[in-house]
Amino acid sequence: MTCRTSSVILPCFILVAGCFCATTAAANTSQGQIFVAQWNTGVNDGAIGAYTLSGSPINSSLVSGLNQPEGLATDGKGNLFVANLSYRTVGQYTTSGGVVNPSLISDLPGWVWGVAVDSDGFIYLSDWDHGTIGKYTSSGAAVNPTLISGLRAPTGIAIDNSGNLFVANQSSGTIGKYTTSGQTLNGSLISGLNNPAQIALDGTGNLFVANYGGVYNGDVGNGSIGKYSTSGTPINSALISGLPDPVGVGLDGNGHLFVSLVGNNRIAEYTTSGTLVDFSFITGLGDPSSLVIVVPEPSSLRIGLIGLIGLGLRFGLKRNENRGFPPRRSGYRW
Repeated sequence: MTCRTSSVILPCFILVAGCFCATTAAANTSQGQIFVAQWNTGVNDGAIGAYTLSGSPINSSLVSGLNQPEGLATDGKGNLFVANLSYRTVGQYTTSGGVVNPSLISDLPGWVWGVAVDSDGFIYLSDWDHGTIGKYTSSGAAVNPTLISGLRAPTGIAIDNSGNLFVANQSSGTIGKYTTSGQTLNGSLISGLNNPAQIALDGTGNLFVANYGGVYNGDVGNGSIGKYSTSGTPINSALISGLPDPVGVGLDGNGHLFVSLVGNNRIAEYTTSGTLVDFSFITGLGDPSSLVIVVPEPSSLRIGLIGLIGLGLRFGLKRNENRGFPPRRSGYRW
């Protein structure tokens, strides 16, 4: 059995996740891959890029022609699930870039920021506009579009080894804990966050959350990564601080933490204790949001939001006084 989130895939015995493409012959994917959702890789062109865990590009436009891709997740079977904000769809692709179904789930009522897949293949989506979490089958059929309701601008989603669902609420600055059947365990498990975005789990009871911080500016530098137990206890609420607009967060299962920084279009690498490894691990990206890491056995998989690991998320032209920073709508510019 495997446990998968918008930030993590953790098989219980061999810890394997997905197959590996190699569109660049020299790229070494034996240690795993990192997939990054990017809003802007060209004129009105979003994409998913694939890179090695040493930061080398495999295919920076593995999946192209997307429209504001946000939530990103994988099922451990070689499939990627991508939420397109403007299209209000979730598409399914292979980790080698093949198109399975670009509209696996369509006609969604709101903007989906977070995507997660559980050990049974059910897909969970966070609807930022309507404050809900929806549940769908692996074939895209709705199980319950409002499995959880009454949320405050939900963003990143993550699922732990026990099947507990963690949801970041951007507007209220909280993370809630629920069952995959929709039961509320603790609606404010973690509070006092500063615009939480994607969240990730390390499989040993630690939860990492990307706090976007204030208004998008590119050089604000007041974002952070916090570390908590899955029971809500702070381990270090400012594990990493002074970041320029962190959105996505993911782990490789070997003590390394990766953060997508929208403020300067890069992925930075740290240890899970907060030590900087490489601030320019991957550069030259186009508004990176969610990320997901796929590692071959015997390691584990960590995504990212929300994100959007899941989760992931994107932000608008300016902050809304009541709800924080909604994602930009079509035609908006930073």
